[in-house]
Amino acid sequence: MKCLGYWIRSLDDSEFFPPQEFVGPMDADVRLVVADYLDRGDERQIYRSHLSCRFCCGYEVVYRKLTDGRWVWPSDLGHYVREHGITLPSDFVEHVRSHPAPLSKSDWDSHEVDVSEWTAWCRANQRDLFAARIREAKLRASADYELECAAEFRRRELEEGVSGEKCQMMGCTRAALVGRAFCAKHLAPVHFDRDKYLWEALRSLP
Repeated sequence: MKCLGYWIRSLDDSEFFPPQEFVGPMDADVRLVVADYLDRGDERQIYRSHLSCRFCCGYEVVYRKLTDGRWVWPSDLGHYVREHGITLPSDFVEHVRSHPAPLSKSDWDSHEVDVSEWTAWCRANQRDLFAARIREAKLRASADYELECAAEFRRRELEEGVSGEKCQMMGCTRAALVGRAFCAKHLAPVHFDRDKYLWEALRSLP
C-alpha cells in the first residue's frame, strides 16, 4: 500500500515535510469529496495517542491509520485537506473521483506499506518554505541545550562539590564530583525538549 499525509515528526526528522509546504489550489467540490473520502477510510490500526494539527489550530484526533486498500493515511488527513487547503498526489485524487467508495477488503493490495512514493512526491512538490526555518530552529535548540547543560552541571557541582580526581569517562578532562567517579556532565543527563523549536517554526509558517 502507498502512504499519504505523513508529516514531519521531530526537529531532526529529515524524511518527512511540514504540511504547510503543500497548500495549493483544488476545486472546492473536489476538495470536499477528497476530504470526505479520507474521513471514511477503513481503520487499519489504532494507537494510544492523539494527532495534533501541525498548523497549530488546536485540532486533535485519536491517532488511527485509515486505508482504502491501496493507500494508507493518518486519521487527521481529511482535516488538512478540508480546513487548511492541502493538496495531494494527482493519482490519489483521480482514484477518489473514480472510486467514490473505498475498496472492499477482498480487493485490498499488499499489506506492506511503502512511503517512498509519498516522500518523493513531497520532495518534488514542496514550496521550500521550511528549510531556512528548520536550520534556524536547530541552531537555536543546540545553543539553548548547551546553556541548559552548563547551568545544570554548575548547579550539581555547587551542590555536591568537586574532587581533585578526574572524571573516569574516557576522554573527559572535567573533575569528578566528590565521592564519585564521574563528573556532573556524565552523571546528570539534561532532559531537553528540542521539538518545541519545531512547533515554533511551524507556527511561523503562513
